[in-house]
Amino acid sequence: MPDDAQQLPTLSDDDRAALQHWVREQGIGSSVTDVEPLTGGTQNIVVRVRVDGRSMVLRRPPLHPRPTSDKTMLREIAALRTLAGTPVPHPVFIAGCDDLNVLGVVFYLMEEIDGFNPGSEMDEAYVRDPEMRHQVGLSYAASLAQLGNVAWEGSPLAELKRPGSFLEQPRLKQNHGRARSSINFTRMVS
Repeated sequence: MPDDAQQLPTLSDDDRAALQHWVREQGIGSSVTDVEPLTGGTQNIVVRVRVDGRSMVLRRPPLHPRPTSDKTMLREIAALRTLAGTPVPHPVFIAGCDDLNVLGVVFYLMEEIDGFNPGSEMDEAYVRDPEMRHQVGLSYAASLAQLGNVAWEGSPLAELKRPGSFLEQPRLKQNHGRARSSINFTRMVS
């Protein structure tokens, strides 16, 4: 465990007991052990747990949540559920909880992914190997292309969509014409 992991927010004993009760109710497992905070998050709490020996990651809002923190968690849950079964690389969604009586906030469990967050740490192999960095960049681009092809209509993510087009929002409407002009100009030049 990294030295700074001791200072990272984690689950209290009461939270761990509440999570274990919830996990049992959901039929996910019976025992929650090895609770360990993970680095890399900047605002939300990210914790590795083992449920009956299976490694999972719990994600929840910060200790002092913002007014929109639960909505953010619900959007993340909807995004992961929408990506299920697609070729887009993502952690598998295990379960989510919007019952504020459990931990006081919305949270979810997802599978643990082996890797590192280049925003907060750098694996030595990544630093030494320019080909690896190149392949990671290509992988990012391919993943974004796959993401663009995900059918979101009728998905959990669609349930969060605001009525009307994104481009119909007042502050964007005035800039939309300029963006369209530049697109047309680009097409004429190429």
